[in-house]
Amino acid sequence: MCSITANGAEKETEYRTLIRQIANGDRNAFEKLYHHFVGPLAAYLKRRFHDEHLVYDMMQEIFVAIWKGASSYTGKAAPSAWVFGIARFKMMDMLREKYKRSEQLAASAEDTDGQGQMPTELDFSDQLSTSVAIRSVLEKQPPDTRELVSLVFEYGFSYKEIGHIMGIPEGTVKSRLFHIKKQLKNELADWGAH
Repeated sequence: MCSITANGAEKETEYRTLIRQIANGDRNAFEKLYHHFVGPLAAYLKRRFHDEHLVYDMMQEIFVAIWKGASSYTGKAAPSAWVFGIARFKMMDMLREKYKRSEQLAASAEDTDGQGQMPTELDFSDQLSTSVAIRSVLEKQPPDTRELVSLVFEYGFSYKEIGHIMGIPEGTVKSRLFHIKKQLKNELADWGAH
């Protein structure tokens, strides 16, 4: 398990202190926060993007946003949820940009030869579980579902923290997770029957 919040309140208190110090321009605090989050954030981004250069570029953008935004951190969300929220925002920006470029490529291909095709979607599944059966079922799920499963079971975020990261109410997180578990249970039963 690669949980950022595995050490609980003690780590969150440390992150909160580091963010306050970063807001005051403390580069050492920034470096410490970077070392805490660089691995988990890279793993999170690699679930959506299998391009090392793209992940590296996004990591730079995320940490620049943390440096610039530390003074606006209000403390309403847990620090780790705040950091992952920034990462998700940057990730969604990148996905929107990729989608826009795909549409432009398709439009230009249709203009030239009438045979335009959209580039294939990225494979968003990248090892959510070591179980072949679960992986097979999760691969069929939409990206937001896989992201939610990853944030709960792999990173160990609370429902409230996930709500902050994904920009949805805590109740919606609970409801989606309930439906995901039910669907997975049914699909795994069907998968095992084949």
